[in-house]
Amino acid sequence: MTSRELAEALKVTPHAVQECMRDRHGTDVHVGGYARVAAHSTRVNRWKLGAGPDAPLPHRKTKNEVNREYSRRMRKDPEYCARQNQLARLRYAEKTGKLIRSDSAFQWMQHAPQHDPQPLQAEDWRDAMPRSAAFFPRAGLGLLSGTTPNHTTP
Repeated sequence: MTSRELAEALKVTPHAVQECMRDRHGTDVHVGGYARVAAHSTRVNRWKLGAGPDAPLPHRKTKNEVNREYSRRMRKDPEYCARQNQLARLRYAEKTGKLIRSDSAFQWMQHAPQHDPQPLQAEDWRDAMPRSAAFFPRAGLGLLSGTTPNHTTP
C-alpha cells in the first residue's frame, strides 16, 4: 500500500506513516512497487511487509517522449489548436508585411471628434469670464487691511 492508503486505514497522518516506513525500511518493510497518485505526478512507493530487495525504479521517459505525448494531447484540444493557428497567421502576416497593427493612437484617430458645432474663439473666452472676478483684488485688499470680514470664523 502507499503511505496515504496506510494512513487512511490506520487513521493517522501520512507523514507519520512515512516516518515509520523510513525507520523500518530494509528490515521490516521494503518497496514492492510504485504507483501514480495523479495523472502527471511522480510515482510513490508501494510498501510491502518483510525484508527484501526493493523493486527496481521504473524507466524514466526522455524529454522527447514527454514532449511527443504532450503534443499528441494538445492536438486533440480544439482551443489549443485555435490559439496555435491564430499565432501562425499573425507570424505569417508579419513576415509577409501584410499586417496592419491598430494601436491605441490609431484607434483614437478613427473615432469622430465630439466637439461643439462652432469651435470657441479667443473673444468667446473673454465673454465667458465672470464679471465678479475683476473685483477680487479690491476685496482682497479689504481683507488684508484689517477691516472686519462679513463672515465669522469658527
